Amino acid sequence: MRKKLIGLVFTVCLMCSACTAKNQSEQPQSSDLNQAKQLEIQTVQETENDSQSYWGTVAHNFAKGEGGYYYMDNGDSYLMFFDEETQESYPLCALPNCQHNTTDCNAYVGTQKGTGYLMQTVYYYKDSLYLLNSEGFLVRFSPDGAQREKIVQVYQYGQGDTGTNLVFHNDYVYVYNMNQHLGMEEEYAETITRYSLDGKEQAVVAQYTGASCAIMQAKCYGNQLFFIISDVQKQNVNDKVVLNQAYKGLYVYRTDTMEAGRVLEQEVTGYCIDENTNKLFYFVKEKGLYSYDINTKEQKLLVEADEKNQMPEISFDGQYIYMDNSAWASISKRMGKEVEKQCFVIDTNGNMIQQISGEKTQRIYFCDGNYLFAQTVIQKISGGNSEYSYINKSLPGEWEWKAME
Repeated sequence: MRKKLIGLVFTVCLMCSACTAKNQSEQPQSSDLNQAKQLEIQTVQETENDSQSYWGTVAHNFAKGEGGYYYMDNGDSYLMFFDEETQESYPLCALPNCQHNTTDCNAYVGTQKGTGYLMQTVYYYKDSLYLLNSEGFLVRFSPDGAQREKIVQVYQYGQGDTGTNLVFHNDYVYVYNMNQHLGMEEEYAETITRYSLDGKEQAVVAQYTGASCAIMQAKCYGNQLFFIISDVQKQNVNDKVVLNQAYKGLYVYRTDTMEAGRVLEQEVTGYCIDENTNKLFYFVKEKGLYSYDINTKEQKLLVEADEKNQMPEISFDGQYIYMDNSAWASISKRMGKEVEKQCFVIDTNGNMIQQISGEKTQRIYFCDGNYLFAQTVIQKISGGNSEYSYINKSLPGEWEWKAME
């Protein structure tokens, strides 16, 4: 009996050891992207845990919620909700008799309420709203704005807009910084760090070391977290030093197998994926927009680059592809060339649907299939002023910006 008991205890110990070893092996190990292997793009399967990949990644001022969209007002003080049925905006506060003009308002997110929040980091995931405050904490809000919960500190870069971006997937948030070291001559390690949304786990899952570089445009499709690595190089143009942004390819981190690698070696400046047809659309700098069928491996040039469109930011709303040339227009201006700011809307076969003028837009945030949001310059009697505007894409005819009220 004693021998049987000892044997049973020994067997249980072995089983526990095996389970412990397995759990440890499943912990993410940081992938060195400087030594990245070539990986194939896997078939994309849409999951309910995916974050909203149709938004732009340079600034994430809007988030889609139940029945509408969340954002901060331009005064950076109140959290607002845009009702998609009525096209009306109101502060996210249900307090009785609240006039929404003091720090006691549930919608107030200004600096007088403990700490301010970054207006370019508004996210919605699994029935909760997420913001970054100026102390570096990820804060979870209830959909009505009444409850707030600090989860974990995800950056320590000081006050103000830090360039910190978030991607939510499978009860984790992946955090990276897209501009902290751009233009710096020293080498730094650029990282993607994974945090659990209960604040208990933290791990660097991928990193790239270099001078004047950044991880950019991370988006999650199924179990694949895609991103771009870029650096800034100095060039002499007409006896002027111009900073030229170069791109090292499109990379992926697989959240299920925890491996990372490069899937495209070209200078990819922007990309999106149609999850229904499993097609990747990507823009190669100075060459054009390509489609890539993930199942058949067929690649096709859809739109050639021209003087108006060399390195656009790209989004996909489930029907159309959007290419915003604002960054290229700014670069061209520094080089002494005038390029009209436009957002080109095409279908998945490369046919032009709309050309949205960027004359009054400061930044386009993109959106899902219903609306398009932007920060626009509205001329008033008192002078120019920045206002958030929207386009209702369900209306026929030419799309025009309308101020949010």
